[in-house]
Amino acid sequence: MDFNLEYYRAFYYAAKFGSYSKAAEHLYLTQPAVSQSIHRLENSLGGCKLFIRNSHGMDLTPEGKLLFTHVDKAFVLLTAGEVKLSRFNSLENSDLYIGATETALDFHVLPHVNAFSQRYPRISLHIQGCHSGELLEMLKAGKIDVAFGVTPVSSKSGFTFACLQTFQDVFIAGSAFSDLALRELDPKELTQFPLVVASPGSSFSGNLTRWLQQEQLEWQPRFHVLTTSYILPFVQNNIAIGCVPELFARQWIQQGQIAILKVRKLPPRRSIFAASNPALPLSAASREFIRIMEAEADSQKTE
Repeated sequence: MDFNLEYYRAFYYAAKFGSYSKAAEHLYLTQPAVSQSIHRLENSLGGCKLFIRNSHGMDLTPEGKLLFTHVDKAFVLLTAGEVKLSRFNSLENSDLYIGATETALDFHVLPHVNAFSQRYPRISLHIQGCHSGELLEMLKAGKIDVAFGVTPVSSKSGFTFACLQTFQDVFIAGSAFSDLALRELDPKELTQFPLVVASPGSSFSGNLTRWLQQEQLEWQPRFHVLTTSYILPFVQNNIAIGCVPELFARQWIQQGQIAILKVRKLPPRRSIFAASNPALPLSAASREFIRIMEAEADSQKTE
């Protein structure tokens, strides 16, 4: 059976308005054109009648009522799709779906959210937070428009990456370990102390594990926490030494409760990245957010 959307469109509006002439007016067609489309639809469906005339106009036959229940659902979905597509390509009343790790969110995404939301107050921002690997899975499935994560990641295939900034992971300690901050430490010395780190499965955990293997060090973290910010209370209360991005450590040092340990060799540097899925088009909102982010980054470089 040949499917012709125009036939169904004529049928849908004729049934909705109960009139060929009103359907024709709505579709900017002539009444004979609407009548002919419905007649051809009836023939394609085996010659069944979809309408019967009455004193007020047109009524659906039992076959017409059955068909309309399905066609009505289809046109509701089509209309919803058109609305979503319009919002996708518009900067008004649209949605922006961002995925970000804690490090990327705190130090690269949030500084730009304020400028973006002030310029486009009617755009709703939806921010998902999880590990970089999980973000890329969400990006692959089209659940987010753009992902802001940290390296390393297990695979970069299928995505477009842009490096936003690099950073160093450092070891931090509280007052009970203040004597350690007075001298340069060998990585092996650190293995004598309890360690608190972000949960296994994170980019940080993978980077640290590879570094320990390269240095031939055996050091099992005593404590695993959900996110980097949970490490600070363990360090402040002298429960363990922590390993965190230096971006976080700088903030916490200002509070005067922790110190960065001088270690002869540190884990490899990591980077904050923005990733998009070239198989899926970027919405107007996500393109504009990235544009504003890049513009602000360029202005900071020239200052």
